[in-house]
Amino acid sequence: MDDNRSGDDGREQRRTNRKVLVLTAIVMVIAAAVGIGLARYGSELPIIGPIFGGSDAMPTSEVVVREIRDLENPATTR
Repeated sequence: MDDNRSGDDGREQRRTNRKVLVLTAIVMVIAAAVGIGLARYGSELPIIGPIFGGSDAMPTSEVVVREIRDLENPATTR
């Protein structure tokens, strides 16, 4: 009878392991869906939107553009 009990315990352990794996897979799918949803539509949500939306970019002024052009063409001295 002891052998039969150990067999039942083994089956129950396998069932428990399967349940844990299935629940883990479900949680991973839900987490991925939430992540994708936030990446696509996060900026439209009222509370989370400002976090994902960021700040409005200011237009680049002529001075900044001129300075960048100067950096792209460095002067060579010999």
